[in-house]
Amino acid sequence: MPTSSKNKILVVDDDPAMTDYLSLRLAAGFTVVATNDPLKTLDLAHKERPDLILCDITMPGMDGYELCRRIKDDPNMADTPVIFLTAARTEMEDERRGLKAGAVDYLNKTLDSSVLEARLRLHLALRDAQLELKNQNALLEAKVARRTAELEASREALREAMHNLRTTQVSAGVYWVQVP
Repeated sequence: MPTSSKNKILVVDDDPAMTDYLSLRLAAGFTVVATNDPLKTLDLAHKERPDLILCDITMPGMDGYELCRRIKDDPNMADTPVIFLTAARTEMEDERRGLKAGAVDYLNKTLDSSVLEARLRLHLALRDAQLELKNQNALLEAKVARRTAELEASREALREAMHNLRTTQVSAGVYWVQVP
């Protein structure tokens, strides 16, 4: 599906003010679904099928790293890009940890909303391209399987035909082939 102006974004942050702020800032270009409870995120994501997830890192009950790992371990959501948002000053190790957990980006909450929207659109376009490649790969694999089956059937027919041939030696090096 091509990136549209109404891709669905799931915002996960334990701070209601932040989810309200992001919902308002992104509402013009996206459909925004938000939750303040990271423990309910997986169920909500299954229900809403977001195109992208914006996730705080420091939350009670489950931090963003663990939530991201669970999302990426779920075959129904593994292709959903996760972007971490943090209010804290980030260290390189924090970013490494986030990317290792499966996030596609790591942003500061103070980021200008137009830059945030541009990043979201970039990651949605990348997701769409990956899904298109995955679909094309599946089509090619099906085509190869079909052609392989056709080739195998032709090979078997040729074996059967060769088995049914009758040859008679007429003279040295000369054979007469009789097709039944």
